Amino acid sequence: MKKIVFIVLVFTSLVSNAQLKDVLVPYRKASLWGFSDSNGKIVITPVYDSVTLFESVINRQKSVSIKYCKVFQNNKVGMLTDDNKLLFPIQYTDFKFEYDSDRFTIIDANGKMGLRDFNTVYLPIEYESIKGVRNESYVIQKNGKLGLADYYGKIVIPMIYDQLNYVSKDEKSCKWKVVNEQETKYVFTPLFNEDDLIQYSTAAGTGEMIDSNSSTQNELTTKYDWVEKHKKFDYAFIFKEEKKNAYQYGFENSKSRNRFKGLDSKLEFLDDYYDEKTQSQHFILKFRKEDKFGIIDETGIVLVPAKYDAIYCDRIKCKLSMDELNGYYFPKNKVYFEAKYNGSIGSRSIENYPLPDFEIIGVYENSKKDWYYIGDNGVIFKE
Repeated sequence: MKKIVFIVLVFTSLVSNAQLKDVLVPYRKASLWGFSDSNGKIVITPVYDSVTLFESVINRQKSVSIKYCKVFQNNKVGMLTDDNKLLFPIQYTDFKFEYDSDRFTIIDANGKMGLRDFNTVYLPIEYESIKGVRNESYVIQKNGKLGLADYYGKIVIPMIYDQLNYVSKDEKSCKWKVVNEQETKYVFTPLFNEDDLIQYSTAAGTGEMIDSNSSTQNELTTKYDWVEKHKKFDYAFIFKEEKKNAYQYGFENSKSRNRFKGLDSKLEFLDDYYDEKTQSQHFILKFRKEDKFGIIDETGIVLVPAKYDAIYCDRIKCKLSMDELNGYYFPKNKVYFEAKYNGSIGSRSIENYPLPDFEIIGVYENSKKDWYYIGDNGVIFKE
């Protein structure tokens, strides 16, 4: 089913609201969940069995942004706004949003489904199934029989069929094949008019420029015994030089003029990050000491001691492994969590426009049931 993306006419007001509000992070207190700000100060009291992260959707009829999350109690779910108001009470089985839309199916405790947005009910909660298909239509099922509703919820093919399949379309109508015990035939429905809806396309992003300087490279090869350039930024390089019949390693960032040398162990590029404050690219490196690994910055300061069996980075965080336990290091904020976690639930990024995203990781120490979040600012979101 083609997804419709609407122009946001209230962009300026949305940015203003985003600047006034901090991110909301799921916060665990004992076995209950609520939300805190990015510093761990509770904003929404933990009273729920479980919560999801807040997401944003545009209420297109009112041209406003709504931030919502799902909250769970006693195996039932409701929908909560970021100002702690229940949009829908905690009495449903689930809410499922359509992609890039403010429409969603709502499922009650008996498994019956309906279709609505924040303002309008298109299909009441009385169907066994609602599935978006071609021509902005919905195949609906009731009492085991199939029919078709159009974009506005009008029933255009009655629910009397065992099979219903899209066939084709022309300039005026869509063709469907319907089957039941009495007949097999083709039914035509009006073609959905896409001009009724406002659409827009997003601009393509531009690629990042890579600095290259061949004269710098020629100078390096004569200055050091061995040089390894960064694959993307050739002004950052690891070098090796012989000192007293032994090799020592170092690093240099010719743009920031940060450098160090005299390290006995071989270095490896681990990660890089862009510093918004200084508007410059910086690098961290992995070093080895007695078969263990640590992290060092481009000035030679040890950020993570060499005591880990393995270190891996994914552009946002570094995972530190030691004796089947995990720790984490966030390069951008220089935040280090020692290895004490038995596992993770995965990392999530919380949008905080226009500021950079705020990264959190779900972790647990003993039981997976007792997981909680840690943040890239060093805050532990539990008590």
